[in-house]
Amino acid sequence: MGLAFAALVLMGSCETRTYEDLGNGYYFYYDGRGSDILHSETTPVHGEGLSIVPPTVSDYWYNDTTILARRMSHRAGGVVDYWIVLKSRPITWYPEDATGIKRPANVVGPIDSLSFYRELNRLGLQPRWTTGYHESH
Repeated sequence: MGLAFAALVLMGSCETRTYEDLGNGYYFYYDGRGSDILHSETTPVHGEGLSIVPPTVSDYWYNDTTILARRMSHRAGGVVDYWIVLKSRPITWYPEDATGIKRPANVVGPIDSLSFYRELNRLGLQPRWTTGYHESH
C-alpha cells in the first residue's frame, strides 16, 4: 500500500509544465490540466505569477506590444471569449467586479468575437494563432 502511494505521488510530481516567454514578463503556461497567460517578474517554475488571462487559453498570439488570447469560457455552452493584453501599459488592477474578480487595467476581456475583431482592425493586427507550443511569431 505504501509503495503504491509513493508511486502515485511520484507520478503526480512528473506533470508536464510548459512555459513560453511572451516578452515583458508575460508567459504562456500549460500544466497538462489547463493553460493561462501569467505575468511574473521572474521565470515561473510552478505556475506562479499573476493570472492575466484565466484558464483555459486554447490559442494565443503575441508581438512586442500585444498578446491576444482565445479561451473556452466556463459559461453555459462553452462560449469562446477573447482577450487583448497591452504589454506596453503597466499592470494596475481594477477593483473587484460583480463576479469578485480583479482585472488588470491593461487587459481588454473577456469580449465577444465581433468586438474582438473590430479591435484587431483598429489596432492593425493580423494574428497567426498558436495552439499549445509555439515556434515563431
